[in-house]
Amino acid sequence: MTESYILLSLSFVLFLAQVLFFLNTRRLLVRLPKESDGRACLQEQTLRRLEERLNAVRQANAELRAQLTTCIRRPVLLRFSAFDDVGSDLSFSLALLDQNGDGVVLSSLYGREESRLFAKPVRRGSSSYRLSAEEERVIALAMLKGENAGRDGPHV
Repeated sequence: MTESYILLSLSFVLFLAQVLFFLNTRRLLVRLPKESDGRACLQEQTLRRLEERLNAVRQANAELRAQLTTCIRRPVLLRFSAFDDVGSDLSFSLALLDQNGDGVVLSSLYGREESRLFAKPVRRGSSSYRLSAEEERVIALAMLKGENAGRDGPHV
């Protein structure tokens, strides 16, 4: 008996939903301009909104592309042993370059008595400062990584 009341109630709710849907659809069609087909007008409005969204996405994409040229896109880390008496490759050179090969190379020399950290600017894959062999190598690897942009570049 309870099941029949539930079924009757659900049928009534479904009937009310169909009536409301019909009334809202009729009201929408009355509001559309009389001289044009209702569907055509809705399609034009939808197309205009989609074109506006597409233009906004294109503009955002262009802005992101412009910003990407100055983001770090070629990070390469090279670990090495700077001194014979210190093992485990605790020294390193790190190249952080953008798409144009501009950025910085950081080098840390680890020794038993002291450690040093150097930062040298890089412009188009070279620096105005004297570079160590490890710094030159890590910059060369970073530049090579940029040339192989579609693939995963070398990591050392």
